[in-house]
Amino acid sequence: MAISPDILRGLLFELAQWLEFENCELVEWVICGGAAMALSEFNVRATQDVDVVGAWNANRSKIESLDDFSEPLKSCIARVAAGHPELAGFGQQWVNLGPAKLVRFGLPPQFEKRMKSMQFGRKLTLASSGP
Repeated sequence: MAISPDILRGLLFELAQWLEFENCELVEWVICGGAAMALSEFNVRATQDVDVVGAWNANRSKIESLDDFSEPLKSCIARVAAGHPELAGFGQQWVNLGPAKLVRFGLPPQFEKRMKSMQFGRKLTLASSGP
């Protein structure tokens, strides 16, 4: 099932609330795909999931590879999914590391310099690269 940009924003704010409730670390992800386009309003369209490329390390100004999410983070992602029938087919995979290998293989030139951040609550920041 496709998720509209407005619903996606709501899901991400809810995820941020769970992160805060569970006292998780700050989450700073770099995303790509349909969710990145929908959130940046570059190409407003529905998406099916949030594709996480990696973690943003602000101290090093670098995208770092992620092999997996922490257990507390997985729990928060699953809690959001459990409360939304539109995520029933995806479960915990509505946020996924499908494109994480891109960090190892190399991202397009100037990818990091074109990134723009979006804040969701106090615990979740997403960045994506524009055109």
